[in-house]
Amino acid sequence: MIVSPLHTIYLSVPNDICLELQQIYNMISQKYENKYPTLNEWNPHIDILTQRVKIENSSDYLQSLEKLDKKYKIFSVELSHFELSSDNKYIFLKLTRKSEASIISLRNKIEEVVKKYADLTVTQYHLNKWNEYTKKEKELIEKTGSPHVYCPHISIIKLDPKDTARALKDINQKLINSLQWTATDLVVTRQSEDPENIFPIIKRMSLI
Repeated sequence: MIVSPLHTIYLSVPNDICLELQQIYNMISQKYENKYPTLNEWNPHIDILTQRVKIENSSDYLQSLEKLDKKYKIFSVELSHFELSSDNKYIFLKLTRKSEASIISLRNKIEEVVKKYADLTVTQYHLNKWNEYTKKEKELIEKTGSPHVYCPHISIIKLDPKDTARALKDINQKLINSLQWTATDLVVTRQSEDPENIFPIIKRMSLI
């Protein structure tokens, strides 16, 4: 049993944009070694908040989210450009600054309600690489569970760092026709041990 499964809140991406991104994903996968195992395990989305929550606290975590359902207003999400992640392992699709600000504000409001349920015990994964992190990254891990400062984006693909710059050039030759949509709901998932459904959806939260 996973003692502290990952609980993730994210914004889904409309089907038309997903189809365009999947075409880009497939094109890059054919040219470079894709570190994502299969297309089925890659789902375009914008992560709002990911936390480890002890299984005994999961119900309370969900109940706290129910109080937020239909509390926040719908808002526009606008995509901007592709860029490399700070570790050069991923290609991200970034958002406009206005959209980033809207999502960060929403994240801060949600985090204020659910942060008391987060299990911030440093994972063995991070402990194994502890000496590789900077002081700032260690502080972030202990405070948030991640060495990275949060910035909203869509993860497009994970590659060997030696390939990402070339892949980014290939991707930038493609145009995304649909750059904007209205976010109307949030999706909540909880990590499971089912290999066929590792992150099942356990709740949808409506915006108004």
